[in-house]
Amino acid sequence: MMTAEPEENDDGQVEGMFGSISEQNNEAYFDDRSDAEDDLLKGQIKFPKEKIYGRDDELAKLRSIYNDVSQQAGENTTSAAVFIAGYSGTGKSALVEAFAKQLDDAEEDSHLFASGKYSELRAETPFSAIAEALSKVTSELMTGDPDELQRVRDNLKAAGVIGDGDEGEVLISMFPVLSQLLRSEEQQQVEPASAASYDFETFKYVFQQFVRALCTKIRPFTLYIDDLQWVDVASLEIITTLLLNKSIQFFMFIGAYRSNEVDEEHAFYQRIL
Repeated sequence: MMTAEPEENDDGQVEGMFGSISEQNNEAYFDDRSDAEDDLLKGQIKFPKEKIYGRDDELAKLRSIYNDVSQQAGENTTSAAVFIAGYSGTGKSALVEAFAKQLDDAEEDSHLFASGKYSELRAETPFSAIAEALSKVTSELMTGDPDELQRVRDNLKAAGVIGDGDEGEVLISMFPVLSQLLRSEEQQQVEPASAASYDFETFKYVFQQFVRALCTKIRPFTLYIDDLQWVDVASLEIITTLLLNKSIQFFMFIGAYRSNEVDEEHAFYQRIL
């Protein structure tokens, strides 16, 4: 085995057979020997959790699709759907999180991003991931720019989701969190009607109107749903309806699923893939 004595050059770098290693300004970040509870963990190299490696091509593809959706103009404007497959732990969610961070870091862009995740334990609960995403949408709008909130409410009113009639109540019956967004302050204490009070076709129509009102050229909407291998049948119906609705513009849907758990007999495969 060949060895070489390391030497420090004039630039303060350590030189050896395989090049040089620049002195770290914060060595403890990568090699922390102080906060570990046992000797096995001390000295382990730690990588930044927010950093993603080897996925530049995939990130560029997601951003290209987003740009196509957000920068369209005219009657040919459409939405887009992207599906990411892979085994558990292969970085599907990390890829989408890195993409969302890119959107956040692009200060010139205004966007709406929300995510939800299905769970094996809640596989029989309708719309669980969609409800999670809508909760995030509501929170972002209610705590964000008041002018942006008013713009969204104006769009919802124009779409018939807010105002005379019970269209908004259809959504609130299924997703109570939307009460903050769709009801006036005086109506907040009113108990929502049972979801069973409305037929599913009405619910599908109003939900499409709701998403359509959220998506604008000024602020495109990206919806990310994870673990679609556990999606319920009702959610599949809603997602399919959204993706087939050509009147919904400036909308990007990203779905992720475990490829080893979705075969040709799976409802998700048969309905969407």
